[in-house]
Amino acid sequence: MLKFQDLSIKHKLTTIIVLTCGLMMVLFAFLFLLNEAFSFQNNARHHIAALAEVTGINAMAALSFQDPQTARELLDALRVEPNILQAAIYTAAGNRFAAYAKGHVSDIPRHIDLHNLPAPDRVRPTALSVKAGLKGLSGDFLDVFQPITLNGKRIGMVLIRADQRWVYARMKSVTMMVAGIMLVLIVLSGFISARLQRIISLPIETLSKTMQKVKHRQDYAVRVQNQRHDELGTLMAGFNDMLEQIQERDSRLEQSRRKLEEQVALRTQALGVSEAQKKKLLAQQKIQQAYGELVS
Repeated sequence: MLKFQDLSIKHKLTTIIVLTCGLMMVLFAFLFLLNEAFSFQNNARHHIAALAEVTGINAMAALSFQDPQTARELLDALRVEPNILQAAIYTAAGNRFAAYAKGHVSDIPRHIDLHNLPAPDRVRPTALSVKAGLKGLSGDFLDVFQPITLNGKRIGMVLIRADQRWVYARMKSVTMMVAGIMLVLIVLSGFISARLQRIISLPIETLSKTMQKVKHRQDYAVRVQNQRHDELGTLMAGFNDMLEQIQERDSRLEQSRRKLEEQVALRTQALGVSEAQKKKLLAQQKIQQAYGELVS
């Protein structure tokens, strides 16, 4: 398996761009999902608290006149809310006055201790809300306690239990949607980076191919086409200058070699003429010597 430093420049650039975009999208997705989770939770708590407050206001008359039938009708209206599992109205003594449940009404406590309720919730100071079992954000249910007051005196309490699992289902669908969008964006970033990286990788590849051509052909007349004015343009211009200097040096060496060959040829020719003259003079001396001997 090739190491990252052994990859081609275009693959390195594409990988770096895709990884950078991917990391940024993962960070953005995490922050987005975190914000959505808290937003869904807060919206649900506000909505349930508002329902509890409206129900408490409407139940004042039923509690005052001890009319449980009217109170049950008020609670039955909550069936239009699919996430409301249970609802109950309690008297000032903590006894169950009326109740509504999607399951069995017997699951709703008949008596609660109004003196040991949770502290007022930060979302709505007039409502008391806590997750069932004190499980915090991981709980499956949300219990909202809303006091019912008349002339400043508490005459009862409204309890609404809402199903929080829809929040998790909604977050799951949002997460899948975000994951799908991220996948598409990563593929798109890879496609775009594969095109944009040519701006840098193509001149480098051209320079590399020219170097290989000069190496194998020993042709220093080759030049790299340079129309850039950035660092790569400076590199390519420097490469062309280097080839030009090498070509000039080789040209001077070739000229010097030719001049040296001409001088050697002339010297050789001169030496050849001198040798012939020497042989001719020697021959003449021999003839003169032979003639002198003959005359004597």
